[in-house]
Amino acid sequence: FSTGNNYLLVDESGDMAVVEASPQKVRLRRESERGFLVATNHFMHPEMKDVENVKERPPSSVRRYERITEIISLNGGRIDIQLAKEILADHKGSVCSHIKPIRFGTLWSFIASPSDKTVLIAPGHPCRAHYKEDRRLKQMLIRKRGGTTKLMS
Repeated sequence: FSTGNNYLLVDESGDMAVVEASPQKVRLRRESERGFLVATNHFMHPEMKDVENVKERPPSSVRRYERITEIISLNGGRIDIQLAKEILADHKGSVCSHIKPIRFGTLWSFIASPSDKTVLIAPGHPCRAHYKEDRRLKQMLIRKRGGTTKLMS
């Protein structure tokens, strides 16, 4: 048994999937009829439920999943960088978490926009942190293109 190991994959066209992996099996979850995907720290694929150790699941994982889904749904399934920042800073569903007695919580966050190859990173709690662009992806793509400034499209 294991806890959820989820990997959200998105390409520049917007095609997306979540890989749910455990030592016993791996399953792929595609976007729902709602047109978006959410992943926290537990399995959602029906075939992965039997391999997840629910006792090791972070207690807030389901709450965070439900809250993120609610916010995106209220926005018609659309998400942009500003909404992503608001979601990551949300306290209602423990998305942005501060658990003082055990010094646990959200340590950092990042937002990626595959279409324009932008990555924003914020160290610390998202409700207080300032996002800064991490240019390493763009720089790597420029180097792969032979030093031209035009990014791959």
